[in-house]
Amino acid sequence: MRLSSGTRHKSSLLAFTLVELLVVIAIIGVLVALLLPAVQAARESARRAQCVNKLKQLSLSVMIHEGTHGFLPSGGWGWNWVGDPDRGFGLSQPGGWTYAILPYLEQETIWSLGSGITDRAAKRQALSRMNELQPSAFICPTRRGSQPTGVKTHWSPRNCNFVESSGKSDYAICIGDAFDADDFSGPNSARVAEGPRFRWPDVERYNGVCNMRSEIRLAQILDGTSNTYLIGDKYLRPESYDGVGSIGSPTYDTGDNETLFTGFNRDFQRSSRYAPLQDRPGPVLPYSFGSAHPGSFNMSMCDGSVRGIGYDIDLETHRLLGVRDDGAVAGDSGQ
Repeated sequence: MRLSSGTRHKSSLLAFTLVELLVVIAIIGVLVALLLPAVQAARESARRAQCVNKLKQLSLSVMIHEGTHGFLPSGGWGWNWVGDPDRGFGLSQPGGWTYAILPYLEQETIWSLGSGITDRAAKRQALSRMNELQPSAFICPTRRGSQPTGVKTHWSPRNCNFVESSGKSDYAICIGDAFDADDFSGPNSARVAEGPRFRWPDVERYNGVCNMRSEIRLAQILDGTSNTYLIGDKYLRPESYDGVGSIGSPTYDTGDNETLFTGFNRDFQRSSRYAPLQDRPGPVLPYSFGSAHPGSFNMSMCDGSVRGIGYDIDLETHRLLGVRDDGAVAGDSGQ
């Protein structure tokens, strides 16, 4: 069958030329480029909302702990000790605040691992299994996924076995405006810790809501619960998101190098003395608050509210908000 000249002419009118096709592709590319930032912003907004909700849940668990035991969660014994369900709450508990609130965070199954085991080797193994778990409540969705990541290769825990990967926390409780967030790995044994001659480090410089073996009551927050930091996002450089290795490795970071379940530790204790920062390649800043969020990080106050705190917050205001009893009430710094 032969096409008439009129039919051929009509078909040629309906076809795209190469130039026209390239123009269409270019227009689509421009539209995608314009829409992509909006899509990314929407995703970050959703992730930030999840982060805020997690901080609210952590803060609520702290408040339930305080209502149950009469004091805020203790800071534990040091980074070479992990939580033990047979040692209760408060100054006799080697695990820190992240371990103490597990029963009030609907994570009692994790908290109770090793409970009632009297055989030392079996108990150490049970607590090692605990360290290999990652409760999603402690992970910021903007920063990383909820899976265990690598610990430092030279970690020497006292009451569990070494594990290569462990649960971590992207959130830290405020110790006040101290220069450091930990300086003690813990006693050599529980017997030594409870002996009459053992001297624990001085913790007077910690004027926040949690420190080593602390039992701080809400009544001791003299500046007001709405004016005092409780738990916030912590700073962490991106190189260390997926875990740390040995000292000197490109991923090593002392602010994320052990496990979520240890005692007093800069991994989840931070100071308001230092400027908060958005995560960035390079600097290891293990005492600072901060986050992967642009513009501001999230911080819960001791009344359970959560605020967005700008990275450009006045440093003196930031410092005062971390101190529970200095008598100075900082101005509203929320965004």
